[in-house]
Amino acid sequence: MKSMTLSLMAMIALLLSTPLTHAGTSDRTVTLGFTPVEIEIEDGIVARVARGNDERVEIYCDEPGEIICKKNSRSGSLELKRKSRRGDLLGNLPRPMCIAIIVTKDPSAIREISCDSGASIKMADKDLRFSSLSLSADSGGEIRIKGDCPRIDIEADSGGRVSVSGVFGRLTASADSGASVAIRGDIKRGSFSVDSGARISARGRAGFAEVECDSAGVFDGKDLIADEAALEADSGGVIRIACKGEYRSEKDSGGVIEVSRPK
Repeated sequence: MKSMTLSLMAMIALLLSTPLTHAGTSDRTVTLGFTPVEIEIEDGIVARVARGNDERVEIYCDEPGEIICKKNSRSGSLELKRKSRRGDLLGNLPRPMCIAIIVTKDPSAIREISCDSGASIKMADKDLRFSSLSLSADSGGEIRIKGDCPRIDIEADSGGRVSVSGVFGRLTASADSGASVAIRGDIKRGSFSVDSGARISARGRAGFAEVECDSAGVFDGKDLIADEAALEADSGGVIRIACKGEYRSEKDSGGVIEVSRPK
């Protein structure tokens, strides 16, 4: 195994907190030759999207050859995963930590992101404006994005986590099986579905908010001010929201709905 000057955990902090030009020398670099539109990350890989002068993936890992970088220039898709599943979420063997920095000239061209099996990805470039976004986090995967978008669809399942902030037109978010979604910003129209102990938290403003909570799901929108709302809580589901105007509410089987009036 290749020895490294910095410990891998220290390198993670360095790579994810410093400018790209000061990140250091990668263990492996894959040239893309196209702008990624779809990104899929798996197997505990930690990824960051950064703006640069070309299209490439920088891989920092004790075993860089263990990482598969599958690319399709025709569809614009990019997939990062491991050759073997040793040491995955259900395994007992350790697996080398891996960091991937996805460098692209235009981060806002990305339309779809998927994170699975403990993988994570972060996009925090300034002034990002997407035309549409589809985000999916499953099995402990995590997605964090800052940017404006007229249409965004979010799905989190099985402990997956998604965090977004910005100005949104039509936003749809669903969380299931202990997953969590955090939303910060202004929403023209939001549709939220929470189930099976999952949680969605929202802060900001919404022109209209439609919320359904079931099976002990929680929607924490006490810091979300909606102009209008349609609310439904069932089987122990909990909804908390602030609403300025009219709202419709329906609850059953221990469902809880708390609506406050903003001052």
